Amino acid sequence: MSSRKSFSIRLFFQNRVPYLVLAFLCCVLYGNTLLNSYNLDDWLVTTDKNELVKQGVKAIPEIFTTHYFEWNDYKVDYRPLVKASFALEYELVGFNPAVSHFVNMVLYCATCLLLLSLLLRIFPNEKQWVLFIAILLFTVHPVHTEVVASLKNRDELLSFLFMLLAFHFVLLWSVKEKWVYLLISTVCIYASLISKMSAMPWIGIIGFVLLFIRKESVRKVVGVSVIMGATVVIHVLVVKFLLGAAVRDLIFIEAPFFRLDDASLKWPSIISSAGYYLKLLVLPVSLCSYYGFDEIPVTSWANWKVFASIIGYSAIVIVGFKGLFKPSVITVGAIILLLDIFPFLNIVYPYTGIVGERVLYGGTIGFTLMVSGILAHYAKDNEGYLNQSIPRSKPVVVFILGLLLLGSARTITRNLEWRDHLSLLAADSKNCSRSAKLHELYGAFLRDDYNENDSDNWKKQAYQAIAEYKKSIEIYEKWPIPHHRIGVIYHYDLKLPDSAIAHYEQAILLNPDFIVAREDLGESLMVLKRYSVAANTFEALISVDASDFDYWNRTSAAYFLASDLQNAKRVSSSFIKRFPKREEPYIHQGNILLASGDTAKALVYFERAIEINPSNKALQSFLKQLSK
Repeated sequence: MSSRKSFSIRLFFQNRVPYLVLAFLCCVLYGNTLLNSYNLDDWLVTTDKNELVKQGVKAIPEIFTTHYFEWNDYKVDYRPLVKASFALEYELVGFNPAVSHFVNMVLYCATCLLLLSLLLRIFPNEKQWVLFIAILLFTVHPVHTEVVASLKNRDELLSFLFMLLAFHFVLLWSVKEKWVYLLISTVCIYASLISKMSAMPWIGIIGFVLLFIRKESVRKVVGVSVIMGATVVIHVLVVKFLLGAAVRDLIFIEAPFFRLDDASLKWPSIISSAGYYLKLLVLPVSLCSYYGFDEIPVTSWANWKVFASIIGYSAIVIVGFKGLFKPSVITVGAIILLLDIFPFLNIVYPYTGIVGERVLYGGTIGFTLMVSGILAHYAKDNEGYLNQSIPRSKPVVVFILGLLLLGSARTITRNLEWRDHLSLLAADSKNCSRSAKLHELYGAFLRDDYNENDSDNWKKQAYQAIAEYKKSIEIYEKWPIPHHRIGVIYHYDLKLPDSAIAHYEQAILLNPDFIVAREDLGESLMVLKRYSVAANTFEALISVDASDFDYWNRTSAAYFLASDLQNAKRVSSSFIKRFPKREEPYIHQGNILLASGDTAKALVYFERAIEINPSNKALQSFLKQLSK
């Protein structure tokens, strides 16, 4: 590299102007998130609903010894670092969404600055404007709004940032050969893994850069790769040994392709969904917090999108393959993009929601490097390539400015959509109108809103929630959840239990093990005084869980109110055997005997109930009246 060229690069980057520009741009783009509230899955890591985080720093030992999320037998992942960060926040300032969003913005800004520094190390002979434009395009890309504006996705921010730090120290080690740098990089990789394992593909990217760009010896690259790989394996084994395997059953609308037995549908659907990532990179207009079925539909080989995806990825693979022999900004960008998103293409394992914007967080730099490299190829005049600071080709400059302005505008407006639950889902129900899960989420949050805030407009919101659930059913009619929730709104909120019956029954038909739907069906039948049917409904629940006291209690009451004394007596007798130390079954049996005309026996059961609970004044008063 000539001394003049070296001086030009040092002058441009060591005067800190690009870093200041990036920092300012991050604040402009994401400053409006400081006005946002909590959203969607934020309760997993913060908000006053998170009892663990509410303990502050005292919770950190438990955070580091439990799964990321546990509910009954449902266990998901191990991401202690992100929850610990929110516990620390709570200790310092309590629950404050503005502070949390500020932290996310700072983490994003740090990532952009570190990426710029890394690119300078990886491409020391490249024109600085090419690298700077790649970082600017990365910074403004609207697909990152989910990662920054969603507090829950701080795990992505931390995972990628720590992996980039590991990359930085590996490069320092390759130059200075001081093992302390390799040790620090290993610690950073581990920090990345305990934030979230999504940045793990960058271990392969680090190895590629060392071998094909830095031209390190194979022995050296293999050595560092073994250390990084061993860190991952040890992490996985330790978590599995200490906490057990994470368990999560995905329903059809979350990961439909893996449930398809027909290969003629499964593979074109997977290929088509992979193409959706390229669409989000090129045209990040209609963004969505949850895609899933049927926004990403099951399709066949006849769909043109399948072949468009094949062509797009084939081109990227070809470009990336060239990078093995002649690395450049474009070819390295292709390899980064491919390696970063490959684990999330539904090929190795099903990805929740089929596709997700956060998946593209790290891979976006690969895409913007390709774009910037292509622009550099065309930014020529009669004297060849332009100077090192900025392209002077007016069409290229105009095109770059256009991309930056459009990306910035969409990022800023998308952040406004992330303001709260309802603003996000109202926008996304239009952006992804065919997402069954999204409409179901919108309906759920509408109901939560009018129940929690006691809105005067609650009835309108109730019917709007029903409409959203019905849209979800239109997209995927075999999902029992929205059927049940329509019934709940009719029954408990609008006080129309007769309108709820059909929806409860449909939910049970779709899922006979849907216990809550059966319980609510029984309650609505009781309100409608259809006691006999209600009794049958509750007794069916006893066969599911005979240890549930409430099922026995409801069944006995329903048979009694239906004047079916024979069945009422049968159930109450079994009720007494099951719960001999509870007063309720004896009271039921006493009432049944009293209704049958056997007052003497009824008194025996009532007296036994009082022995069990002497403080039952109402029953004592009733017995005195009965004895007279």
